[in-house]
Amino acid sequence: MSVLIIERLKADHNKSAFSCGNAALNNYIRRQAKQDETRNVARVYVATNQDTPNEIIGFYTLSNLAIDLSTLPLHLLKKLPKHPLPAVLLGRLAVVDNHQGEGVGALLLADAIKRVLEVSQHVGVYAVVVDAIDDQAARFYQHFGFKKLATDHNRWFLPLSAL
Repeated sequence: MSVLIIERLKADHNKSAFSCGNAALNNYIRRQAKQDETRNVARVYVATNQDTPNEIIGFYTLSNLAIDLSTLPLHLLKKLPKHPLPAVLLGRLAVVDNHQGEGVGALLLADAIKRVLEVSQHVGVYAVVVDAIDDQAARFYQHFGFKKLATDHNRWFLPLSAL
C-alpha cells in the first residue's frame, strides 16, 4: 500500500463504494456522515490512498461526550471532581474489507488520539471513549489500553493521562 492520507470527509470522496462487512457502518458513511459534518454533530475523518485519493479505505468520527461518574471504576473516583467529565467520543471506526488486517485501524485510532490530544491543549478533555460494535472491536480497543465503562453497552474509555 502506498502512503495513506487522513483528512476530513469531502464531497468528492466515494462514500457509496465503502464496504467493511458491517451494514451499520457502511450505511453511516454512505448516508449519514456528510449530514453529521454539515450539522456539526461529528467530525468525520477518512483514510485514502495517495494513489486513489477519492477511494475511502477507512474512517472514524469524533464528537463530544460527558462521562457519567457512575460508569467509572471506583479507584478513579477519589481523584476526580463530582460532576460528569468531558470526553471525546470516537463514535465509529471502520476499514474496508480488502484492507483489514493491514494496520489501517491502528493508524486511524492513532490519528484520532493525536487529534484529541491537540484539542486537549485548548479544551478540557478527560478521556477518549469508544463504543465497540462487537467483541472483536472490543478486543482491538483493549489491546490499545482502553478500559470498560460500567454501562449497558460495549463502551470503553482511555484517560488522556494514560497516554
